Amino acid sequence: MQTSEDAEENVSNLLREFRESLESTGAVTSDHSKCQRIFSKLKMILINFQLLPPFPENNISTIRKQLAFARETYELGAFLSIERKDEKSFERYVANLKTYYFDYSSLLPDSERKWQILGLHLMSLLAQNMISEFHTELELVPLENQRVTNYISFPIELERWVMEGSYNKVLSAISSVPLPVFSFFMDKLMVTVRQKMADCIEKAYETFPIDEAAQFLNFEEKKDEFFDYCKKRNWEIKDEISFKQGKNDVLDIPAHKTIKQSLLYASELERIV
Repeated sequence: MQTSEDAEENVSNLLREFRESLESTGAVTSDHSKCQRIFSKLKMILINFQLLPPFPENNISTIRKQLAFARETYELGAFLSIERKDEKSFERYVANLKTYYFDYSSLLPDSERKWQILGLHLMSLLAQNMISEFHTELELVPLENQRVTNYISFPIELERWVMEGSYNKVLSAISSVPLPVFSFFMDKLMVTVRQKMADCIEKAYETFPIDEAAQFLNFEEKKDEFFDYCKKRNWEIKDEISFKQGKNDVLDIPAHKTIKQSLLYASELERIV
């Protein structure tokens, strides 16, 4: 039968192997199949650890060590989820990690990956245009970290630019992500921002120069993608892009009925007064 010390040594070795096999933590490329196998083994071992309160005071040093193992397991799992483009798993692991980051903060020192994970979570919410949820999560972050921790200040600044409509600043920020792993959510945010920009020019103009539209929507080097994008939005392309579809529709407003109803309300009010 495996002792507690043997289990801890096994976890320590598996975590080291996990880190060395994951691109987000230093490997040149990730072996996702291998990482997933290691992750599954780790989760099975963690079942036998004391990870739920109440924690016995006479064994607190072991509890701290096991909690730290569990936290790192889910942190690496969160990075693996992003590399595999599995957003649902990422959100599940973030939910687990918030217990270790906040509920167990008196037992564990801050993890070196804490702000990276929480910053990625903010990026995920922003990319989905979930602004109210973004601000709810931001309340968990101390003001000092909001200002000086790049993993947090980066999504905060992006959100401010999105709210201001400074979409060109958002597009230019793609080259300054704090970590390569942030690029996954940055690419998704680009889709959201591009949609907002397209909505703006569609409402503001009836026609727009093709080259300027491609540049404006960050399609300068991707002409085929740009024309596919125009087709999906039902934009007519000739010498310029035309956004006239639907703008000349005549609205059928029942004017006589509306006026009659308004006069009736006025008469009733006068009678009451």
